[in-house]
Amino acid sequence: MLLTVIVADLYYFPFETVLLAGVNTKMMLACVGLVLLALEVFKRRLDSVDKGFFIITVWACLISLASLAALAINGTNDRFLLTYVVSAWVWLSGAYTVIRCIKAVHGRVDVELLCHYLIAVCVLQCSLAMLFDFVPSAGGLVDSIVGGSEGYMGGGNIGERRLRGIGCALDVAGIRFSAVLVMLAHVSTLHREDGSLFRNILYVVSFLIIVVVGNMIGRTTLVGVALAVIYWIVAALRGKVAPSFFKTMAVVFVVAVPLIVALYKTSPQVRENLRFGFEGFFAIAETGRWETNSNRILADMVVFPDNAKTWIIGDGYASNPSDKHDPNFDPYYTGRNFHGYYMQTDIGYLRYIFYFGLTGMLILIAYFIVVCRQCSEKMPAHKALFVTLLAVNFLVWFKVSTDIFMVFALFFCAGAVGGGEPAVETAGEEETKTLQ
Repeated sequence: MLLTVIVADLYYFPFETVLLAGVNTKMMLACVGLVLLALEVFKRRLDSVDKGFFIITVWACLISLASLAALAINGTNDRFLLTYVVSAWVWLSGAYTVIRCIKAVHGRVDVELLCHYLIAVCVLQCSLAMLFDFVPSAGGLVDSIVGGSEGYMGGGNIGERRLRGIGCALDVAGIRFSAVLVMLAHVSTLHREDGSLFRNILYVVSFLIIVVVGNMIGRTTLVGVALAVIYWIVAALRGKVAPSFFKTMAVVFVVAVPLIVALYKTSPQVRENLRFGFEGFFAIAETGRWETNSNRILADMVVFPDNAKTWIIGDGYASNPSDKHDPNFDPYYTGRNFHGYYMQTDIGYLRYIFYFGLTGMLILIAYFIVVCRQCSEKMPAHKALFVTLLAVNFLVWFKVSTDIFMVFALFFCAGAVGGGEPAVETAGEEETKTLQ
């Protein structure tokens, strides 16, 4: 089981090493997945492959074609989403490997089991982040091994470093933590007739660890916190949560909150990280208004196209075309210089509009709706989970241009591989009907 957790971690938070520059762990798992899928096709013929793979591929191709059209019309070379179909298949192949590993260990694959693995992965990353923060030598050892963009994430000069795990940092970590918090809220409602104290404690403690440490790593985690709380409130109003779960939550919080307060007062490191992770809440307590550095930066990033062509097909730029260190640097670009991304905005929706206009952005939105629907059709008992995950994706786009296709890929492959759903899924199906 530990090995499977590690495999899931290498997929969910991929990284590359300095020895194999340009090849990250997700790509390695994808290679294995392609071999496994090829063997499956060889044994059962091509018509045995789930048609959802083809549907997702077609929509991913449309995203790449919209990107190609934007580049051709604007005469640019920014490949931001040009190879999206390749990226989608890398994630799908890697997810297939993870699902096959889980099935090999347990003999089945279901939503609850998969969620448990991803919860364990996030708790592991949060634990590593705290270890690296309190034991700098351990963090330094990892920094000397991890390369590429994953090596940069969370790095910086001493005193400017962000809390990070391995391949786990910034908003990329935040959106994936958010997805797992929603999963945690969902699986905690699947056993409303079975108030297992041990299970409840594990869920609540895991939730608390991901919320606290996750926000220290990436404050985008708050999106998942909000949606998880809403999920619980709706489920509780429908009588779909075991009373013992909320009692356990209350007890754990009564014990944990004083401990966190004590650490805040005695440890400068904990104090600094908590103030960063929950900056908005500290601002409310100290000034009476919500204010964070991220909010101020985002406010300055709100800029809209000033012509019809950009609205329709974009300018063909997402990265900074005037940055010579950017891989998408355009030597023929003659416009104004920018700091950071094109038009100096990192807001997801705006980056997509400036890259390939409303045309491309609407295709991208439709793609994720299709992916969500594919998962829901395979596992209708968990439709509420998939719709909430879709909400995570779209809400995070107000801040940054990243997505959680890798999460949907795991559930899609779980549904495609099958292996038997536990009895509690029937209860989950009733819950889905009432939550919608």
